[in-house]
Amino acid sequence: MAADNSLGPALLVLVYMLWSLAVGLLRKRPPANDLQSAKAKTNKKRSKALWVIVFIGLALIVLGMTATAVCSDGSLSWSSHRSGTCSWHGGVSSWR
Repeated sequence: MAADNSLGPALLVLVYMLWSLAVGLLRKRPPANDLQSAKAKTNKKRSKALWVIVFIGLALIVLGMTATAVCSDGSLSWSSHRSGTCSWHGGVSSWR
């Protein structure tokens, strides 16, 4: 079985790092002082989670823009050579 994209391992590492970041941001913190309400803490967590989601979305957009080919079934390929590109996806629909 030929590998169609050379960024597969890099993509997995990126997703793992982003997931770790999101989990770290949402991890329960020690209790704050009495002046900070529970609502403010919840809003702060939601704000951090939103930034993580935006960052993941931007990373996926950049990955989509760097693809070298679009396969016939609509999937993207980051193959560094033309031979075998999209061979398991019905061939290349268009090159970028």
